[in-house]
Amino acid sequence: MKIRRNGQGLIEVIITLFLTISIFTGFSQLIIQAAQLKNKTDRINQMTCLLINQLEELRSQAFAQTNFFNENKEILEGLLPGEKFICRWKFIPEAPAAGRIEIEVASLTHPNQKVRASLWLTSILGF
Repeated sequence: MKIRRNGQGLIEVIITLFLTISIFTGFSQLIIQAAQLKNKTDRINQMTCLLINQLEELRSQAFAQTNFFNENKEILEGLLPGEKFICRWKFIPEAPAAGRIEIEVASLTHPNQKVRASLWLTSILGF
């Protein structure tokens, strides 16, 4: 009498297990990269908001201040606890009635991530 085996062989189980683990590893790496990209994007968005707020504050100040022409620094707090950014700016006079503010916001935890902007100010145009 012959016994029929309907089960899978050891090689088939190992191949199935290997393929399953490979697929789950690929998906987990994809999820990790997506989370890292989201964190980076959130940090850049936060730096951009801080930069815009600082520009609006600087624009409202009088340029006759003596320290305004020096390079200035300020440490800004982020939305998350322990998150800090450094903001550097300088007013550069370009003409008697015009000048520009060069401003940069950088993350202290990730120093290679920076956001920069220039704001031109002129009394002729009214801003």
